[in-house]
Amino acid sequence: MALAAVRRYVLAAGDPAAAYARFVDGIGTWWPVEEFGDFGAGARVDFDGTRFVETGADGRTQSWGTIMHADPPREVGFTWHPGRPPESAGRIRVAFTPVAAGVTLVELEHDGWEAHDDPAAARAGYDAGWYGLLAAFVGPAPSDADAIWFVLEHTAAGGVAGRVFEHPDFALHAEFLGTLADHGALVAAGPLPDAPGTGMTIVRAQDAQTAREVIEAAQREDGAVTSGLLEVRIRPWHVVMSAG
Repeated sequence: MALAAVRRYVLAAGDPAAAYARFVDGIGTWWPVEEFGDFGAGARVDFDGTRFVETGADGRTQSWGTIMHADPPREVGFTWHPGRPPESAGRIRVAFTPVAAGVTLVELEHDGWEAHDDPAAARAGYDAGWYGLLAAFVGPAPSDADAIWFVLEHTAAGGVAGRVFEHPDFALHAEFLGTLADHGALVAAGPLPDAPGTGMTIVRAQDAQTAREVIEAAQREDGAVTSGLLEVRIRPWHVVMSAG
């Protein structure tokens, strides 16, 4: 069975055009190349118009990946093989969706693990690594954003969709929802009766910083997600009318 994609979400300051430009054209301004690079101190990473390229202090270069498709400022897709030959490349897609004025939801999806010598180890490494890398990317949270609404879509792992509520890890999901309620961010949550194993949680965050914290918690603190029982997808919701 093919390994699932790694999917990460962060809330970035700026509109999608600014977030796209920072991620692609400005990658050298935020990527911690000395820690996550091959050439060590003095190296840099740049986008040359078609490729992401690391350059060492001694002038050595290596390609990290090549753009496969670009639809600025909505989405970009590229191959990814830092420190490895192009034929062992994985695939990354990054989407930029407006959430509120000056706030963008960034979704990164990384797959293609079968190209690695040890697919499971490669996936595990990036599963952990993208958290820190995207934290370096997002920048400070906007301080003047209004309340932010979004939806957490939860889908049960294959093979347990019809029995997800019976699984012992589902109690961890209920615990996470309780934490959202305690912090005043939970609006409603429940399963979709016409889609077994699928549920939806509606969240209202009072500001961008709170939204960031909830988005991170949905990926890192929901035990049913971290155990692999549930996959979470995060979607912004533009509310035009509410009761409160």
